[in-house]
Amino acid sequence: MLSKGILLLHDNARPHTFRRTWDLIESFGWKVLDLALYSPNLTSSDFFLFRFSDNEEMKAAMNFWLSEQVADYFEEDFQNLVLRYDMCINKQGNYVEK
Repeated sequence: MLSKGILLLHDNARPHTFRRTWDLIESFGWKVLDLALYSPNLTSSDFFLFRFSDNEEMKAAMNFWLSEQVADYFEEDFQNLVLRYDMCINKQGNYVEK
């Protein structure tokens, strides 16, 4: 969201390590961040996910990104959210979109 390109963080579960999955990820040009399981230390992924030195730097980047969006960027999403809430309420929580 705040950088160009996609960063994919996964947990090395079997579907994620399947050769076809890796081929697809590579065809998209995504950067894969490995997750060091059960480690209390910072991992390489922490430096990509937490790239801001403080909250003010993060807020400035977020404000810049939001200001770059067109006025109706969120409009369709909010309309869909209202529609889904309405369906869920009218079906007493038994609403699942297929």
